[in-house]
Amino acid sequence: MKKYKFRDTSTTEYSIEAKDIEEAERIFDTMWLHKQHSIDDLCIKNKINRTQNIWVEYKLENDEQEV
Repeated sequence: MKKYKFRDTSTTEYSIEAKDIEEAERIFDTMWLHKQHSIDDLCIKNKINRTQNIWVEYKLENDEQEV
């Protein structure tokens, strides 16, 4: 059987309203982990080997200053 390699280079930006950065991080982490677990389940089910390089950054929208 042949193997085919695909690369996803998408960027997703989320705008999260929260009372503070800790709450925003909790919301983002929950959402991001849910997405990763769903992908993990599909990879296991379909015998897909996957490698990842992950970079997450965030900034305050009010002043666009990176944190």
